[in-house]
Amino acid sequence: MISNKTFVVADDNNIVRNGLSFFIKNTYDSVVVHEAATFLDLIQLVEKEKIDLIVLDINFPDGVSLGIIPTVKKIQPEIKILIFSALEESSQSLPYFEAGANGYLNKAATGSDIEQAIILALKRA
Repeated sequence: MISNKTFVVADDNNIVRNGLSFFIKNTYDSVVVHEAATFLDLIQLVEKEKIDLIVLDINFPDGVSLGIIPTVKKIQPEIKILIFSALEESSQSLPYFEAGANGYLNKAATGSDIEQAIILALKRA
């Protein structure tokens, strides 16, 4: 069971960010969910809060997530990152895993797929 964890949902789309935050808060007990709309927002959160898992979109107006992963990991080496993308995993995931991501999830995933991906990402080294 996942409880007492702190998440960041990082996505430039407000609907996606709010929806996923709502899902996480209503699926797990005693969790804190922060939201980040830009890379700057994300870095500021990671610098001031202990974060267990970032659910991270691939593309932002201020860059591509592949470049932000090493920065986040340098600030909090134990942080877990779940890439959340509209792109298919098989064709896109390898560079993100090589950069330090702990999971990859398609935005078309079901609720149970999201739950499973979060659990697996939190367990991965």
